[in-house]
Amino acid sequence: MCQSCGKPPNVSSRRSGSREKSAGIIFVVVLVGIFFVGTHFMRDESDEEQSEQGAPPSSQGNAEAQFNRGVQYFKDKNYVEAAKCFRPLAEQGIVQAQDKLGDCYEGMEKPAEAMQWFYKAATKGYAPSQYSVGVGYYNGNGVEKNQPEGVEWLKKSAAQDFQPAIDALKQIGASPSGSSSSGGGGSAPSSSQDEAQAQYDRGMQYYKEENFNEAAKCFGPLADAGYYAAQDMLGDCYYACKQYEDAVAWYRKAATQGYAPSQYSLGFCLYYGQGSPPNQREGVEWLRKAAQQGSESAIEELKKIGASR
Repeated sequence: MCQSCGKPPNVSSRRSGSREKSAGIIFVVVLVGIFFVGTHFMRDESDEEQSEQGAPPSSQGNAEAQFNRGVQYFKDKNYVEAAKCFRPLAEQGIVQAQDKLGDCYEGMEKPAEAMQWFYKAATKGYAPSQYSVGVGYYNGNGVEKNQPEGVEWLKKSAAQDFQPAIDALKQIGASPSGSSSSGGGGSAPSSSQDEAQAQYDRGMQYYKEENFNEAAKCFGPLADAGYYAAQDMLGDCYYACKQYEDAVAWYRKAATQGYAPSQYSLGFCLYYGQGSPPNQREGVEWLRKAAQQGSESAIEELKKIGASR
């Protein structure tokens, strides 16, 4: 998929000038909310009750928009602003936001705070966070080193077929017991939403590690199935590999479905002639569409080029 792509020395500037591309969804990760539209964020019952009795949570649409803003900031490696977006959602018990908030603290080199948020999501069964907790315990990042505890968390993640956890267990010589890929008799993955979410999460983990080839393999089937967040992330993989024509093609697929991050990326590429001849007029139109949905990156880009919203 993503040909001849190694690990770029600097992939953080696409959102900040004439740019190369942001690599940094440290896992989401991300939207990572590929299925937030038309579904529900994952909360436990106590969080639901608390949100009903206290300050009301954001509506589904507002929560999705807020999460997307956080993801965009995260891609820009602006972890402070990303954390401001994720924290209210994380405090409502949304596990994807808790995981991403942990990623932000990890990006800010605050491993203890990162582990606290990873742990909250891990205890609710969220495989990417279980993986992060396992790695933290095993290596002593943010917590006292406890390799047996780390292995147990990695096994919990692997039991959900989270490939990075399975790979980590193999690397340290531990058996990923419970995962179907270890010969546990699991059936072939179905096309269910849960399976698709798990595949998306694997792609986000690979993307976090800047392994864009493996990430693209995860996002590709979901993108082909029409999932706009996967189309956007597949575009990001191609962009990171400097295959701009392919990136633009996938951004356009998601942008035409109304996905603001892709509208911004498509607008930027068209305006500056990445992956296609420069088309400033069309580029501005896509940036405006993203800005109308609250994309801070699009709003800032329009200001920079002197275009009205």
